[in-house]
Amino acid sequence: MIPARDAEAYLAETLDSVRACRGLDPQVIVVDDGSTDRTAELVRDDYPEVELIRTEPLGTSRARRTGTERARGTYLKYLDADDLLDPDGLRAEIVALEGGDADVALGEWTYWYQPVPGGPFRAGRTRRELPEGPWDAAIASGVWWCPQAAYLLRRSSLDRTGVTWDDRFLNIQDCVFLFDLASRGCRWTATRRRSAYYRLHPNNISVRSRQRQALESAAHVRHAESVWAGRMDDHRRRCLVNAYLQSAITVSRFDVRCMRECIARARALEASCLPHGSPRLQVLARWVGLERALLWTAPFRREHPLHKPV
Repeated sequence: MIPARDAEAYLAETLDSVRACRGLDPQVIVVDDGSTDRTAELVRDDYPEVELIRTEPLGTSRARRTGTERARGTYLKYLDADDLLDPDGLRAEIVALEGGDADVALGEWTYWYQPVPGGPFRAGRTRRELPEGPWDAAIASGVWWCPQAAYLLRRSSLDRTGVTWDDRFLNIQDCVFLFDLASRGCRWTATRRRSAYYRLHPNNISVRSRQRQALESAAHVRHAESVWAGRMDDHRRRCLVNAYLQSAITVSRFDVRCMRECIARARALEASCLPHGSPRLQVLARWVGLERALLWTAPFRREHPLHKPV
């Protein structure tokens, strides 16, 4: 299932990669989420086997829910309109789910990035590690993530858990979906085959609107805290503290109110908390206080490059 808005530049390669999956004839659904380019015409003219649904621009989460309602298969694979599948990865994930009682089968995945923005893509790092400890804690703290193209989901697990795509999140709805699956007890297994290629480029939604990305990340930590209410343990508490502090650092450049709220929530969980990873920032926070330390250092922080895997 592929949501697409103004995806003409990338969608053909994505659909070609689905066509190339060996030994399979999957149901492919593209939900055109109010595109103003030739996305819909591309699907209609060049990919007649693909089911095309056209909607008003309602957002990625709504598009994925619409496609999920139309899907008829036992398993679900969610793609972005610029993801690529490996020819043998989907079959390996199906075999993994058919051979056990897991809800989700995760394959290896590789970053593709542009050394020069607008230039050709190159293969970057291949990720294959699974998180240590509880999966929901690893996802909520930002320690672990994977693109939805890298895993296959058993349809019945959504019916059993009630997990769905959340309209409140536009940029990081995939991360929230992963967290909700993990926090509601979905079981994971892993294959040793590459499943997907995740393309990094300046048109990624997370790149186009980094401020919204940071604000949604802070909201995701609050969501995790609410989900864990009543079953908080020391590990999850520490994950939340670290995630709140990281969000405070990130948003300090442009949203002081959100920064202060993140600091307050972290302190409510651990009164004497300090950010990890920067001894100088810790020393400054002890000297002038955490809030002043973040505001004073905010102008000197650098963002990750747009075109390199992190």
